[in-house]
Amino acid sequence: GWGDFFNVDIAQVEWMPTESGKTSLFIGKFESVIGIEYRDRRASQRFGVTPSLIQRYTSGTPIGIKARSKFFDDRLVFALSVTNGSSVVEPFHFYNELDTNAAKTVSGRISFRPPMPWGLDLELGVSGLAGAQDLSRVSTNLAWFVGFDGMATFRDFVLKAQWLRGRAPGSIHERVYGLDLKSGGYLEANWMFIPWLGVLLRGEFRDALVWLADERAYLTKSFRATVGIRAVINAHLVAKAEYLFNGEFGGVPSIPNDIFTSSLVCTF
Repeated sequence: GWGDFFNVDIAQVEWMPTESGKTSLFIGKFESVIGIEYRDRRASQRFGVTPSLIQRYTSGTPIGIKARSKFFDDRLVFALSVTNGSSVVEPFHFYNELDTNAAKTVSGRISFRPPMPWGLDLELGVSGLAGAQDLSRVSTNLAWFVGFDGMATFRDFVLKAQWLRGRAPGSIHERVYGLDLKSGGYLEANWMFIPWLGVLLRGEFRDALVWLADERAYLTKSFRATVGIRAVINAHLVAKAEYLFNGEFGGVPSIPNDIFTSSLVCTF
């Protein structure tokens, strides 16, 4: 946001230069092209309450130029963007709304939807990002992410999966955080078994090291299992509840940190 008093989530202009409408050009502050979780990053879009452990790396809204084209009856989709910064979310250490270096960040995704029987819809994607690290004034401090994703839909059942890896070098002299995301991912199932009531199951993990110069380091080797319900009261009111089982692996000490959370989402 601007001074944390005024926030613009999305501010974009879209131009479709072809008669088919299969190609779009975006200029402004737009959604990421990394992975699939940006599609339900808002509370009103997300099936459950909490995002995944890797959502912080992929669901920011950068400023720049984006192009997207669809081919072969929309079965093959290419998306490419050139932005001032990365697709990391604003509260995390690796985000800066105003660019501090001369280099740009390039990100892209290729997705394919093969023909499937029995009304099943399957989407498979690969995406990546590379550019000068946010908050650093040095254009040669390369930060990058690469990942795979997939989503299968059958009637009122959705199965989603995503895996991500990335790195940012940080800077001792500039006091910029470094990141080594060795691996992170999730598998999530959403099922509306009756029109007004659904369930969520998600398993996930994150193996990452975040550090600031030689002063501090945060080692994360976490796994999480989430069980949730979703109740659609009416077209404008949805109630959600989740229980999150949290744990650590790889010798990292564990503490009792399971969580119950709920939300009531009103849309107008």
